[in-house]
Amino acid sequence: MVREVALKKKEIRLPFIEHLRDDVTLKTLAPQTLPIALENWPSKPLKKNATTLRSLLRSSLSTLEKEALSELIHKHLQKSSLNTWQRSYFLMAGLWCHEQSFIEDITSALTIPAMRKSMFEFVGSFDWHRYEQLPNWTPATLANLYLWFAPQTSPIRPEGTHLVTAAHEVRDFLNRVAQRLEQIMTDEAQQAFKRLLDEPSIQAWHDHLTRQAAHHAHALAESRYLTPTSVIVANTLTNQAPSNHNDLMAIALEQLEQLQSEINNSPTNIKNRFWTPTKYSKPQPPHQPENDCRDIIAEWLTPRLTAQEITRIPENTQGDGKRTDIMLSHKPIGRPEIKLPIEIKGDWHDKLWTAAYSQLYQQYCTEMACAGRGIYLVLWMGSNRGNRDKLEKHPSIALIETPECLKEILQAEIDAKVPAGDIQVVVLDLSLPT
Repeated sequence: MVREVALKKKEIRLPFIEHLRDDVTLKTLAPQTLPIALENWPSKPLKKNATTLRSLLRSSLSTLEKEALSELIHKHLQKSSLNTWQRSYFLMAGLWCHEQSFIEDITSALTIPAMRKSMFEFVGSFDWHRYEQLPNWTPATLANLYLWFAPQTSPIRPEGTHLVTAAHEVRDFLNRVAQRLEQIMTDEAQQAFKRLLDEPSIQAWHDHLTRQAAHHAHALAESRYLTPTSVIVANTLTNQAPSNHNDLMAIALEQLEQLQSEINNSPTNIKNRFWTPTKYSKPQPPHQPENDCRDIIAEWLTPRLTAQEITRIPENTQGDGKRTDIMLSHKPIGRPEIKLPIEIKGDWHDKLWTAAYSQLYQQYCTEMACAGRGIYLVLWMGSNRGNRDKLEKHPSIALIETPECLKEILQAEIDAKVPAGDIQVVVLDLSLPT
């Protein structure tokens, strides 16, 4: 009651300012009291009043009309006497009011370390874990916010920590930002995720972002799914062109299974091409380099995939210079292009145990047309390989004696990191008799 009487008399006590936001009985007083408090905020307050200004701006953002608040903020920003932390707080509050009016000034201000620190303080003063809401920012602005603040905090809260600091709140804020970005079903949002995953300064956040980018790619593909036409259904039923990512994956896996069958049983002796030839046409160690093996596989796949209206792009170069070994592509009638990357690794490769996630999934599957799907194709050379490198050792499993065992381990490890079924492991047995 004392608070209510004081506020009605417009005797604004800033220590109680948060009650205008949180107390339902007092919210009707906010439009009368908060503008007066903002208009009369001194140009040169002491730093100890920084907390009070943050509270005042937070309460104003929650209760005042954004257009009116934006005008008040603009008036303050025109004052040359504003110090660094005040200007930072007003700019960030302006971003909540009207994104396009303030984003350019904020971007410029962030080049000044002291202003970046003050903006971090402002974002960290919210209670993001409980109830704060984000404005309808564009994907570009959401990505910018991540790039501005993620390098200054960790995605993992330290164990045993109970004190909530600004860094903790900023971490929760960034999680909200990524969740909002994941909800925007546009190409711009997908490009924003790609931009974040390409940024080395936020490497610590990449695991979180990769999962959210994959979920977004799935949801975006689903949102654009059209009921198959009679032509598409007929093609699928007759084992012809794929109509979606599941079809494309199934066709690729079936063709690789056929390749394994031909390697095992065909009189064409295709297996010989993966090894050193002799004058008697009998293959012998050592095996061919990984890139040569890739070319043999790509050559075999091409005519079979072309018959199903699938284009094979060897060493597909993406916009950021990253290269996939094989990229399969199909353009369904009246629908967006769908792609499927195939990453090939010899069982001797030093990245054998990490490339399915760190290379295939994190780098190649994030392309929008891939929708998070990919095939990890491993070449099993067996024990009879001459002086070539042996099977790359697993960090914790001592004995891996068969291609089936290798596939089981690789599939289990990637399934623990990505949505089930998104990455399929195929181990091509090219081994020679011992």
